[in-house]
Amino acid sequence: MVIVSAISVMSRFTDASGPPILESMMKIAPTVIFILVIGAGFILNNETLRNSIPMAVYKFPLALGLLLCLGGLVYGGISIATAEAVGLEDSTRQYEAAPSIKESRIWAIEEADISVDFVRILGFTSGLYPIEVREKAAAKIKTHPDYQNELINLLQSDSPLDALSFLSFSDIDDKTPFPAAIDTGIINAAAWIRHSIQGTSPSEFYADRYSSEVSSILKTADRFGGMGVDFLPSIKEVRSALDEPFAGKQVKYDCTQAIDDWIKNHS
Repeated sequence: MVIVSAISVMSRFTDASGPPILESMMKIAPTVIFILVIGAGFILNNETLRNSIPMAVYKFPLALGLLLCLGGLVYGGISIATAEAVGLEDSTRQYEAAPSIKESRIWAIEEADISVDFVRILGFTSGLYPIEVREKAAAKIKTHPDYQNELINLLQSDSPLDALSFLSFSDIDDKTPFPAAIDTGIINAAAWIRHSIQGTSPSEFYADRYSSEVSSILKTADRFGGMGVDFLPSIKEVRSALDEPFAGKQVKYDCTQAIDDWIKNHS
């Protein structure tokens, strides 16, 4: 009963969904369980009440609650066992899409000092966050008086991914200085992917790793194409980075098909 109560409370902070009747029961489960347990305990710890109240008054409700909770745990276990595996990025998106989490992200963005928290807010433009959060973060980024140069500096650093995420969907004031910096950023992103693969343990492997990063890279390349810089060589470098051996073997990531198609279409 305690386990079911805890699960019911935690489910309110996720975007999980199920049959309407089950969701309704999970909303009231913590309150009902609290009343059952505390009520039975109050009776059993007061001799006068214990002697005057028939055992069935508290025993049968407890037994019924126990059976319902066991049934819920069995149902949940079967659902988990039969569900398709959820990758790292998908599980992150589900978590970030929960209303309470989304509200907390938006509040953090609104309250941030952009001159101090530029990089932190830029991180909220990642494709792992809901579009409402991404747009709010992008608008906040543009309040920085020199946000374009800040983006260029990040593209030329060893941490270009957040800048690429921002540029993949948000317009900027002047595109002119960006193509060359983006090309450098894509090459730096390839180096980051290689380093990330080398530092990943076998237990942390998910086929959808790097899907968000590769999507941002390709979308940014498309948005800034035709401006005098050929992104094909740097995109090929990213594709090569995805072939970095993982735990002694080469892994095929979900995002490789998208990048292979992009390279084929631009060769």
